[in-house]
Amino acid sequence: MHWSVAVGAMAALVWAPVESRGQTLFSTFGPAETFNSALPGGSVGAGVLGGFSVAEGGITLAYAFTPSVSSHLSRVDLGMEYKYDPVKASGPANLDVAIATDQAGLPGAAIETMHVTGGLGSIPNAAGIVSASSAVKPWLQAGTQYWLVVAPPDLRNTVFQWLLSPQPNLEILSTSELQNIPWDRSNYAMALAFGVYGIESAGPQPAIGTGGVVDAASFRATISPDSWVSIFGTSLSATTRSWQASDFVGNALPLSLDGVGVLIGGYPAAVSYISPEQINAQVPDGAGPGMVAVQVITSTGPSSLGQVDAEQWAPNFLTFSSGGTSYVAATYADGSIAGKSGLFGNGVPARPAKPGDVISLWGTGFGPTTPSVPAGVLFSGAAALPASDQLAIAISDVPATVLFAGLSEAGLYQFNVIVPEVPDGDQLVTAQVQGVSTQQALYLTIQQ
Repeated sequence: MHWSVAVGAMAALVWAPVESRGQTLFSTFGPAETFNSALPGGSVGAGVLGGFSVAEGGITLAYAFTPSVSSHLSRVDLGMEYKYDPVKASGPANLDVAIATDQAGLPGAAIETMHVTGGLGSIPNAAGIVSASSAVKPWLQAGTQYWLVVAPPDLRNTVFQWLLSPQPNLEILSTSELQNIPWDRSNYAMALAFGVYGIESAGPQPAIGTGGVVDAASFRATISPDSWVSIFGTSLSATTRSWQASDFVGNALPLSLDGVGVLIGGYPAAVSYISPEQINAQVPDGAGPGMVAVQVITSTGPSSLGQVDAEQWAPNFLTFSSGGTSYVAATYADGSIAGKSGLFGNGVPARPAKPGDVISLWGTGFGPTTPSVPAGVLFSGAAALPASDQLAIAISDVPATVLFAGLSEAGLYQFNVIVPEVPDGDQLVTAQVQGVSTQQALYLTIQQ
């Protein structure tokens, strides 16, 4: 599924419901295993797992939970952030994850201990979900209290920050050597973001391909908040479809389709299209700057992390190709395409541009607007780029007069420009915002 020159850019496709793939025994995640990774924040607290040397005692997090259904254990998913400490050696993100019995309101004997090795890869400060898979497949009984107990095996080399939701029944277990260290226990009285799942999940795990996270308009490996990205890989979804009216709640864009969600920089992303090999999603506010982790969440579990560079400006035009040439997506006010006549057949009207015509160009990643339009919400209107953004658009190296530049839909920028006096033929179109250029070698057909 690629971007088209249509303003909506997402075609409706036939889809079938996804089959049930396992049971949720207990979960503190939001829809589609999303969580808010903002730290600190009004809806999120931070609990530090590690951060003290072994000699100082360390910290183990434990959470009491009661399964809602009975099942054999399949896996435990953990929402977390791996923090690289500049003082300590950057150790691997290793964890010991145990399911334990309850003994007088505290963790008792471990039913099974699972080991996670290199859970979030080597991406600095990555936020995402890691899975601990059960080998024993113990039976967990509905209505019986159990404990999730988590600790890194080597506190000297690893620092973790857990992404938590404000629930009051988190226990922090530590040695007496910690009692003289000044810290406020109330700051950590919150619940882990985690899920416990039963029955072996059917189907393969989702996987993001190498270099598989790109800007949806240009397929370049730089994205920006509020822009649209395409994620390529395998087993990303069991169904193929775009969003539809029933997926929206109020003015919020859907955070998942058929149980498929996306985390970008640890933040849940709005999802507009899913398929086994491609997902289109909107970059959440707060992602970047710098390299950010990207993760696909499905009913069979989370993918490993992909990564991509996220910057405040990553401008790109929507395009189409014909005869080996890339053309900028341009339309007239009547909806017809600015391009060679018959370019898309008889069903889509098209005509070349000529000097003096007013055409609209379309793009993503051109940065903040006034008023600000947050990611993840429906928008239809006009939110202009600030004059200080130093936007410049040229056709055949001749500056074009810009009548309007800004957002007209969620993540979609519109540029109404007057075609300058330039010769006939395919002429180069260039643009810059804040000194950052759009993709190169894009053309517009001119015919007077």
